[in-house]
Amino acid sequence: MNQLRELYLQCREQGTPVDPHVAYVAIQAAGDYPGIRSQYVNDVQEAIVQYMLGYEGMAVSKGRFKRAMATSFVDGFETGWVETGGDPYQPEPEDSDWLGTRLDQEIAFIDGLYQTMKAMLADTEEPIQQAEILDYAAARATGYGNTLDAVYGQGKLRGKKNVMLTLDGPDGKESCDTCQRYKGQRHRAKWWLSRDLIPAPGNENYECGGWMCQHTLSSDDGEQWAGVQE
Repeated sequence: MNQLRELYLQCREQGTPVDPHVAYVAIQAAGDYPGIRSQYVNDVQEAIVQYMLGYEGMAVSKGRFKRAMATSFVDGFETGWVETGGDPYQPEPEDSDWLGTRLDQEIAFIDGLYQTMKAMLADTEEPIQQAEILDYAAARATGYGNTLDAVYGQGKLRGKKNVMLTLDGPDGKESCDTCQRYKGQRHRAKWWLSRDLIPAPGNENYECGGWMCQHTLSSDDGEQWAGVQE
């Protein structure tokens, strides 16, 4: 990690303001989004396996998970923003507020996940086997990676709010009335943002919750701006 990046991360953690041009350079040093996503998926899977196999206690494992989430969410959002917003990195207060709220929400989701895992491990009638734990960890890691895609997408849209985007992509296993109502519609990024209609797993503004469909927001040249990146 270069010194500028390290200093930026220290300032970010402490809430110290950073020159927007310096921030832009430091954010780019985080690498591309696929690398950020891959690291997060690996971190999530490792945290779950370590806890469920008994190598780490809940507090240690959960703390590691939350740190990985916070780092990946901020890196993903900032990387998306600079990809479209460019230099300098100057998100509006409402953008930073969105990210802060989203971080708090994800912390609560992680707490819930560990309570679920605790209950699974406590089941003495049908003890969970190691192979099942590994499969469960892989599935959960994939889901959390998809969630990170939504944060990255938010960063891209918020970095260039006037770009025209169309909701498209396959319906997947099933599609709801909300998906069908908006599919094919073309609006500016800020229109989709203001209505909280960014396609993503867990978006309750879609009747399907975004879990089953595979919709995306794409620009006129076919570039995907939001949606699962797998």
